[in-house]
Amino acid sequence: MRILCPGYFGIISPGKAVAGWIGGSVELAEESFLPGPVGVMSRSGGMTTTVCWFLAREGIGVSTALHIGAEPIVGLSFPELLPLFEEDPETKVVVLYGEIGTVAEEEAAEVVRAGGFTKPLVAYVAGLGLQPGVRYSHASAIISRGRGSAESKIRALEEAGAIVVRKLQDIAPAVRRALEEVGA
Repeated sequence: MRILCPGYFGIISPGKAVAGWIGGSVELAEESFLPGPVGVMSRSGGMTTTVCWFLAREGIGVSTALHIGAEPIVGLSFPELLPLFEEDPETKVVVLYGEIGTVAEEEAAEVVRAGGFTKPLVAYVAGLGLQPGVRYSHASAIISRGRGSAESKIRALEEAGAIVVRKLQDIAPAVRRALEEVGA
């Protein structure tokens, strides 16, 4: 059994199962979540659907998409999810939607660097250019002691070998290129 965050938005494996409010209406869920080879994990509930919608516009589907929550304490975290996506034969590429606050993305980078995740990882970190020490949106979106900033997360992910994009609309093209590289 795995426990997701108490404030999480949901998890979906298109055509198989859904739990939570992810995707909203049936019509939006069917438009945004196509079955396919990409795992999506996000700290933002709404952005989970948005990322999948961007992928769907390019004809790219997802194996599983989930919101882990943005609270300081979550159930499953990025570092715990990466090995699960690694083991999933249906997942060929993973998208990580991160944001400022906490060290979840930096810890995910450590998993990649240690070889616990070897598939292509496409990452986007929201909050680039925001002021340190100011609280933004989600409960844990505060930067402190040099970690948790968009810059530190991007640096850690890039150093680990992740493909980091700076614009949301660049996620789908980066995923397409990664899928072509792995022959999926």
